Amino acid sequence: MRKPFIAAMISSLSLYGVAAPLASAADYSGSIAAIKSAKTLRNCIDPSYQPEIYLKDGKPAGLAADLAEAMAKSLGVTVTYVQTDFPGLIAGLQANKCDIAVSGVTARAKRAESASFAKTYLLLVLGLAVRKDETRATLADFDKPDAKICVVEGTSFEAAMKASFPKAQTVALQDVNSCFLQLASGKVDGYIVDNSTGATYGSKHPDQIKMDFTANGGLQSVPSAIAVRYGDHELQDWVNVFLSEFIDAGSYTELYVKNYDSQPDIQQLKIARGGF
Repeated sequence: MRKPFIAAMISSLSLYGVAAPLASAADYSGSIAAIKSAKTLRNCIDPSYQPEIYLKDGKPAGLAADLAEAMAKSLGVTVTYVQTDFPGLIAGLQANKCDIAVSGVTARAKRAESASFAKTYLLLVLGLAVRKDETRATLADFDKPDAKICVVEGTSFEAAMKASFPKAQTVALQDVNSCFLQLASGKVDGYIVDNSTGATYGSKHPDQIKMDFTANGGLQSVPSAIAVRYGDHELQDWVNVFLSEFIDAGSYTELYVKNYDSQPDIQQLKIARGGF
């Protein structure tokens, strides 16, 4: 997914309207009315991060998809999914192909120059997926010139790579599954991935991979937030209020348990959301 997190430190609903944008913000007043008029909420997704967002029987599934469906239902519309790779999520918002991106994006200062972000909806950390028989046990063991670590292009995995494994070789690929195949075939020593997606791959391939370095905050914190078009504060504020009510009603917990088979830490989530 996946990303430093600013949203929890800002109490205003309009979190990222002060950054100097790469392009001037358009006037999105009336965006919710436009969504209702079109009868659809266009959602950009990169379905590579099970169980947050993935394809099941060819259809989007996971917590992010369920949240998008719940938001659309509240607005009285349906969801139109626009599938892309991870860099295409923000690009899709910029090109007005999407109204929203509920797809494991972490709010970053650079991204906030091109999109506006609602408060976080999922707490994640990054770790290193390695082969099951891997014996190296410390970050220093992997931070060697002959070590190869795979990352997904355009994600926070690249920043974690520079911070945790500056001496190792970077293998940048388009998606998580490509990194998994590189690891399974012995072409890389590990790949950086969020703890949730990594655990899913581990459960599917228990004899092949395991997750390391996710304890005590992992390599990096990568909370997921919902992105909207830059300057669309009307939709941004609506998302914040909707999620706050959704969490307080217990509906978020139901979806989380459905997708993760465990209980969410609602207290920590609310802290990350600034108590909102």
